[in-house]
Amino acid sequence: MRSVVLVAVLSSMFLAGQSVAVPAQTPVSAVQLLAWLAGGLTPAELRYELQHRGVSFAADDAYLQSLGDAGADASVVEIVKAAHPADTSAATPAETSRVLELLAKAAREAHIKKCEAAKQHISSALRTTPNDANLHFALAFMLGQREQWGDAADELVQAIRLDPDFPYAHGLLAYVDYRLNDTTGAESEARIMISTRPEDPVGYKDLGLALDAKNDFTGALSAYNHALVLQPEYADAYYDIGVLMSRRQQWGQAIEAYGKSLELDPNRWKGFYNLGIAYSHSGHSAEAIEAYQKAKRLAPEELTIRQNLGAEYCNHGQHEQAIIEFNELLQIDPDWNMARLCLYKSLMAVGRVQEASQVQQEYRTREGYSDPR
Repeated sequence: MRSVVLVAVLSSMFLAGQSVAVPAQTPVSAVQLLAWLAGGLTPAELRYELQHRGVSFAADDAYLQSLGDAGADASVVEIVKAAHPADTSAATPAETSRVLELLAKAAREAHIKKCEAAKQHISSALRTTPNDANLHFALAFMLGQREQWGDAADELVQAIRLDPDFPYAHGLLAYVDYRLNDTTGAESEARIMISTRPEDPVGYKDLGLALDAKNDFTGALSAYNHALVLQPEYADAYYDIGVLMSRRQQWGQAIEAYGKSLELDPNRWKGFYNLGIAYSHSGHSAEAIEAYQKAKRLAPEELTIRQNLGAEYCNHGQHEQAIIEFNELLQIDPDWNMARLCLYKSLMAVGRVQEASQVQQEYRTREGYSDPR
C-alpha cells in the first residue's frame, strides 16, 4: 500500500459507460512540438505523442538546440533526433519558418518563467497563422500562468473549435474552468480528456479537482488515486490530496500527502506553506515553523507566509523572532495591517511598551478599531 491517505476505490467508476475513442493522428510537426513545450505538456505526454505518432520533419542542429533551450527532457530530444520522417523533401514555407522562430523564443522564455515575453511571441505567431489550434493552446497556458483565466478559456475554446480532438486543450480547459468556479465545465472537459487519453494521469488529477469542488470527496480521492496508479511519483496528485484532506481537517493525512508531494517536488512553496498550516492545526509548532521557513526561502515576497510564520512564533512565545518577522513584513508592505496585531502582542511580551504603543496607534489609524488587543 502506497499511502494511508489513498482509498481502495477503483477508477472503473470513471470509465464505466465511456467509450475510449482515440482519433487517428497525423505525425507531430515541428510547430506542434514547440507549441506543446511552451504550453506546458509534461515529458511523459510529449514522449507519448512522439512515440505513437512519429514526426513529420527532420530536426536539424538548430531545432534540437531550441528544444534544449526550452528545457525539453533529454528523452524527448533523443526521440526527435533519432526519428526518421517518411518525407522531408518539401521546402519549409517562409511563414512556417517565422512561426518556428517565434515559438523557439516563446518556449525558451516560458522555460525561464518569463511568461509575458513568451505570451508576446506566441501572439505574434498567431498573427501569422491564426487558425493553428496548438498556438491558441500555448497562448492559453501562458495566460493561465498570469492567472488570466477568462482569456485563457477563450483561447482554449478557440483551440477546440479548430481541433475538437485535441486532448490537452480539453485537459487545460478543465483546469481553467475549475479556476473559474465552473465545476460542471471542469468535470466535463476532464472526462473528455480521459476518454481520449486514459493513460494520462493529468486528466484524472483535473477530474479530482472538479469533483472536490463539487464536494464529492470519495470521487475526488478516487480520481487522485487513479492518477497515482498511472504515475506513482505524481507530486501534483499528492498535493491535491493534501488540500482535500486539509479541507476535511484530517490533518495527519494532509501532512502525509504534502510530505510525499514535497519529496517529489521540493520547490513548491505552497506545499511547504500548506504543510505548515497542517502542522499548526495538529499542535506541532516546531514543525510548522520549519515548514513556513522553507516556504519563505522559496517565495520571500509572499506575505501570507511571513504572516503565518510570525503568528506561529507569536502564539508559541518566540516573541523576538515574531518581532523580526513582522517588522520585515511591514517594511515590504506597510498596508499589511494585520501584522500589527501580533507585533503589538510580542512587543508587549518582551517589555518594549513604547514601541508597542506606537504600533497600536498605527493599527488604529489604519483600521479605525478601538483596541487591537
